[in-house]
Amino acid sequence: MTALLATFVLAVVVWLLSMRRARQRWQELAGRWGWSFHDLRQPQLRGVRHSVHACVDLEHRGSGRNRRLVTVVTADVGVPLPAGLRLVEENLLHGIAKLFGAQDVTVGRDDVDDALVIKALDEAAATRLLRRSTVALPLLALVKTRGHASVEHGRVKLVIHGWVTDEEQLRDAVDRTCLAAAALREGALA
Repeated sequence: MTALLATFVLAVVVWLLSMRRARQRWQELAGRWGWSFHDLRQPQLRGVRHSVHACVDLEHRGSGRNRRLVTVVTADVGVPLPAGLRLVEENLLHGIAKLFGAQDVTVGRDDVDDALVIKALDEAAATRLLRRSTVALPLLALVKTRGHASVEHGRVKLVIHGWVTDEEQLRDAVDRTCLAAAALREGALA
């Protein structure tokens, strides 16, 4: 019993030290990137990249044994997008749903239609926007990033499992998210 308790205490100490190191890492990243670091309930980075306001924070998803920590990168598009525009990555469940009659907007670009599930109230405007290579290519690059990408309510979001502390991986995630938001903004303004 004593060995079990000692193992538990050691595991908690190691976990707390790793969380502390991760917080310090994000604080250092914020300083190097010229971003702000906030540590209220969960650590958060805020700043501007590619002329887009972005935020990197942590969320707990699930409950009980299924509870996990994810890193969430969000970037504001900053201008109105076509009404009701919602983009999510195509996955196996969406493919199965389509077999049973589920439909989404088809924009006429196979690369975009195959990679994204597109929903919109204004389908014509969504099609015009997503047909543009200047918009489609950054979105497709985002979808290829490790994580789950989506666009909804004027925000581009990338959710990555775990707490990302590697600067190169986090910079890539922020860059791709912000480039997609910037492309959507420029496409909506054109």
